Amino acid sequence: MQHGRSTQEIDLLAEPPRTIHYVRSDQIMPATESVPILLGCAIYWFLFGFFLSQIWHYFVLFRLKDTTVIRIMVLEVFIAAIVYSKIVVDVTWKYINPSLGTAASLSVWSSLSPLVIATVSLTMHFFFAWRIRQLKLYSRPILFICGMICLVSLTQFGATVAIVIQFNIAGRHPAVKQSLGDMTTVWVTGGLICDILITATMTFILVQARAQSSFSTTSKAINKLISLSIETAFPTVTVATGALIAYLKYPGTNFDVCFMFLLFIAYVNALFAVLNRRVELRRIVAGPIPSTDIRAAVGSNKHLSEADFPYSPTGNCSFNLNDLSLTQKPTHC
Repeated sequence: MQHGRSTQEIDLLAEPPRTIHYVRSDQIMPATESVPILLGCAIYWFLFGFFLSQIWHYFVLFRLKDTTVIRIMVLEVFIAAIVYSKIVVDVTWKYINPSLGTAASLSVWSSLSPLVIATVSLTMHFFFAWRIRQLKLYSRPILFICGMICLVSLTQFGATVAIVIQFNIAGRHPAVKQSLGDMTTVWVTGGLICDILITATMTFILVQARAQSSFSTTSKAINKLISLSIETAFPTVTVATGALIAYLKYPGTNFDVCFMFLLFIAYVNALFAVLNRRVELRRIVAGPIPSTDIRAAVGSNKHLSEADFPYSPTGNCSFNLNDLSLTQKPTHC
């Protein structure tokens, strides 16, 4: 008895013993593997904020004005962005949670990362190939280049399908990705080649058009398009190059995963930058201009796309400022 309480009562009031869980040293992720993942995740969510602002901008200005095909493409990219955000969180959690250990397998969601990136890049490559084709409708070299862009993009998409299948068969362990080197190289290199072809071709066509134009308003619009083509392609080309170098030269460091996070968000931001910058181009070319100059500048007499020249020329050619295609086919320009 102590102060009117028994020893048994005192024991009952005592704090219950705590269970301490220890993490073995082999369960702690090395900094060379975890830091690139955390860095990529942080930059991804920073750029995701820009993506949200761009998609809101598109929703306000163009959701009811673009063609059905363009709206379907936008919806596809938006859904892919939501899915890929889930993948980024899933992969990052796996790498920063020591209790999972270094031997933990990735989830099914995480294994779909290459396929989601390739789906968005395939959509963008076909979209830009279509834009290039609209500028030079009857040029065989341009038609050949557009066909090459689509073929290479389909090849890199097929490589990602093979990567996802083999990665899941092998148990989805992170170490398995090094055994998929050939297909990963085809995937990243294919996307890089498409981006370079698109940028070079668009720049060549627009520079040629600027040289043949005699109207200052047309030249301003073309200069803006050249700047836009380079600005939107530079991030994707740079990130894809970094991903390829990291995968081939620094295996096991997860810098390639960091670049993959950035590659996806670079693609989606580039697409919406092209769609939303139509407002700026319309402000540059606010007044009517002779349509003959535009047709001569691009070397085509039909089907010039609003995605590339968003203004309303006079004459028989009618353009929809909010659409990516002609509202009616020209009879003669």
